[in-house]
Amino acid sequence: MNTLTEITTADRELLIQRWESLFEREPPPQIHTALMRRVVAWNVQMQQAGLDPFAGRQPGSRPPVSFAQFEREVRAVMANTGRISAI
Repeated sequence: MNTLTEITTADRELLIQRWESLFEREPPPQIHTALMRRVVAWNVQMQQAGLDPFAGRQPGSRPPVSFAQFEREVRAVMANTGRISAI
């Protein structure tokens, strides 16, 4: 699942698998599929832009990220670069 088209057509189970590979943990149990889609799409776009939000960290050492923190960071990137599109 590396293109936005694949992400928009992926079912919940595929999105959960991608989430777990990105964050090394299960998504919150009540997270809406649309939000998972946006998070995965954001990550794909960051990678395509040559950016890695987890650069310099060892696998398994990613700090817990709250959704509020994540949302602030995404909004800041969107406001500053305009390179991330919404799904």
